[in-house]
Amino acid sequence: MSNQKRWANGAADTSVATPPATSQLFARAVSLHLDGRGDEALVELERALRGGEKRAEIHSAIGYIHYERKQFDQATAAYRRLLELEPEHPNGGFNLALCLQATEQWKEASQFFEKSLASNPSRKEAYLGLGACQLHLGSAKRAQEAYESVLAKEPTLEPALFGKAVALQLQKDLKGAGELYRKILKQNASSEETLINLVWLSGELKDYKSMASHCERLLEMKPDSLIIDLSIDQGGCIATSEITTHDKPVFRKYDVIHYCVPNVASRVAHTATTALSNIFTPTILRAAEEGGVEEMIFGHKWFMKGVYTYKGALTNESIARKFVMKYKNIELLMAARV
Repeated sequence: MSNQKRWANGAADTSVATPPATSQLFARAVSLHLDGRGDEALVELERALRGGEKRAEIHSAIGYIHYERKQFDQATAAYRRLLELEPEHPNGGFNLALCLQATEQWKEASQFFEKSLASNPSRKEAYLGLGACQLHLGSAKRAQEAYESVLAKEPTLEPALFGKAVALQLQKDLKGAGELYRKILKQNASSEETLINLVWLSGELKDYKSMASHCERLLEMKPDSLIIDLSIDQGGCIATSEITTHDKPVFRKYDVIHYCVPNVASRVAHTATTALSNIFTPTILRAAEEGGVEEMIFGHKWFMKGVYTYKGALTNESIARKFVMKYKNIELLMAARV
């Protein structure tokens, strides 16, 4: 039995293959699954296991059915048992990586994607999954390398272009990221996530004309489209955004639904803590090596842009405007070494 499934967390196309059956129970399970009777198929497969079947394809089939039904914990357990029986199974490690990715276990998922690539270096889906995991782990450079491996063979593949653009954006290569986002829009003018990232990027570059243009294109999206402004606590990245709360998280403007709850990352505290730790720890260590935070601010413009207050003065212009507060330019303060 060969089944094809589209799966997009990192936008990977996956194939889960099961070898031909040699047992009657397995054959019946396959037939039931193809008829859309997944529960009954699982019963037959479990019966096969209780009857002494130890073949890896039984666990592979159980894992696939659970994965298809988005029961990722059960699928993960099945694929782990599969790999215990057959560590070099051609699809087991890759399928396990997909399950781990679906449950946001980024580090272990990344490890199994890499193992999958070691046995099959041409598997683009594994590179896409690896790139997505590395982005979540805060390793933008490694994510970029994974996406470039795909683009070397398929230079116009949108998921790889978008992933590389995000990786460049995280590394502060805003020009390079912008070029890739615009390339995506030439291929897919309705890519909402690309337009949203271009709005943020244009704001970072203070290219307000482009920012307004991208916002207007977002407003032309089909009715009932959704915008999630994760930068609202920093002034927002969408022209039509207004701060909302968990009691009333959304509002509608120009037939577009807006979700603008500040500090939304706090709703997934564990994941947010892991991601932020991966981002900040290297920076903190670098600051220690270079003589402290003040030397980092003075020596690195990218670091300076993240400073909101300095020696009692508010240095973030958008927050100052939002709350009508006095603002001091951080570059002038550092130039004077106040």
